[in-house]
Amino acid sequence: MRPKILAIIAAILFGLIYLQAPSAGTRSPDLRAELVVVLNMNRANPLRGEIWLMDLKGRLVRRITKNNYHEESPKFSPDGNKIVFVRNMGGIVPGVGLDPKYNEIFVYNLRTGVESRLTKNNVEDGHPEWSFDGKYIAFHSRRNHPEGKATLWIMEADGSRARQITGFQSGDISHLDPSWGPDGQWLAFVNYREENRYRYSRIEKIRIDGTQRTVLSSGGKFAGSSGAEKGEPLGDMDPIHSPDGAMIWSARRLNDGLIHLFVFGANTYYGGKAETDMNWPVHPDAVERSPQFSPDGRRILLTRSSPKAGVRNRQLVLTDPQSSFRRYLTAREDWDMWHPSWHPFAQSAAEKESNGTLMSYKAGNAVGVKTILAHNGDGRSAAQRLKTAGAVRLTVSAVQPVNLKSAPPAAYEVGWKLDVAPERVSSLTVRYQGRLHGEDEVGEKSLLLQLMDWGEKSWVTVFVLPEASGDRVKIQHEIAPAHFISGDKHEVKLRIVAFGASIPALEMDSLTLDVRRN
Repeated sequence: MRPKILAIIAAILFGLIYLQAPSAGTRSPDLRAELVVVLNMNRANPLRGEIWLMDLKGRLVRRITKNNYHEESPKFSPDGNKIVFVRNMGGIVPGVGLDPKYNEIFVYNLRTGVESRLTKNNVEDGHPEWSFDGKYIAFHSRRNHPEGKATLWIMEADGSRARQITGFQSGDISHLDPSWGPDGQWLAFVNYREENRYRYSRIEKIRIDGTQRTVLSSGGKFAGSSGAEKGEPLGDMDPIHSPDGAMIWSARRLNDGLIHLFVFGANTYYGGKAETDMNWPVHPDAVERSPQFSPDGRRILLTRSSPKAGVRNRQLVLTDPQSSFRRYLTAREDWDMWHPSWHPFAQSAAEKESNGTLMSYKAGNAVGVKTILAHNGDGRSAAQRLKTAGAVRLTVSAVQPVNLKSAPPAAYEVGWKLDVAPERVSSLTVRYQGRLHGEDEVGEKSLLLQLMDWGEKSWVTVFVLPEASGDRVKIQHEIAPAHFISGDKHEVKLRIVAFGASIPALEMDSLTLDVRRN
């Protein structure tokens, strides 16, 4: 009887294992992981990126790498079970930073946790991209060229049988950042060029057999290119096909130092071809890069920073193909994120949002309102709890202005109790309109928004207005809910902080929290 019983137990266990094991083509073990990104939480070492999985609410799900190397360019395999990425195997070179010649391509298996190295060269191998059937990986490499110029290559998914796709034409410097077309027969890429001592970059495409190379964009050639002896050339980078293959999105470096998203047809470039600037007019002074379409084509993931506004860290942002909004999936000044990519079976939640509702909470119906006054001239501080009714008219200031190089800030704190559970919220939008008074010169006053992170029990800065150009201030900032809604009381706490050389006065005409519910 014992062998028979053991056989039955073994059969039951096998059945349980079989039922629990995900089959090919199903989601990876990280069921909530919609995205893979590179994240650096260490300000002291900006060249130390690690790979993380995230969800669309801005929450970290799982850390993939943890080592002393720098990783970048992660991409899910078509079945969602592997991640290909680049690791820099060298150290930091003084005056140079990370030497790209030590960049090698690896694959991480999400099921087994096993890591495999695909390339091993003394030259740069970068920007790996899976083919849609998962059999091949396109990448750029500086191998086989006497001057170390990069060209496009394709290899088997296990790293074998690498072959060169592009060759050089007159004026070419390097071919970078390959992107597969939806039909699997074309690669879009960046061609860095030099013409008449001017450097610029444009988007081209080529068939995977190396034929029919075609120019798709003007790049920076007609935007006023920078000299070859200067820094970064103007023009296009980070190309990505729309899901139907008809359009190309890219990031374009402009004369003013900003980088905007542009979109144009995937057909041959000609004089007068439409190239549309998809910049967001609400906060236009930004650097936007790495656009990535969601699998359903209804959302675009990108990175956004605002160096001119003092916000150099890259944040993860969501928009739509019409570029009608910007939702910050990460809005933390202590996080730097780049090279985002979608899980192949991720849902953009666009349909749920369109069928959902929008609820507005004004400062007048807040749970608690607290005004924290800046330090008085005698060094004392004061705090008081206020009740507001109807329209908000609240001034925060000190009794006497103090002429210090950096005066203590004035802050206004408000909390709302939401009528919806955190898991049903897709976004929060803070809308503020008011005045920032003070004796400072124009540009010396600043304002920032902070939200309570209930997971860390600490305030997190989510928006910075470093230099107010006048007294009037108007802010509209949309973010993912992350951990900004308490799980028990469904509460959101906001703090508005004003800075200045002298103690500023903060006056609010309106303050609203919009909650988008699925």
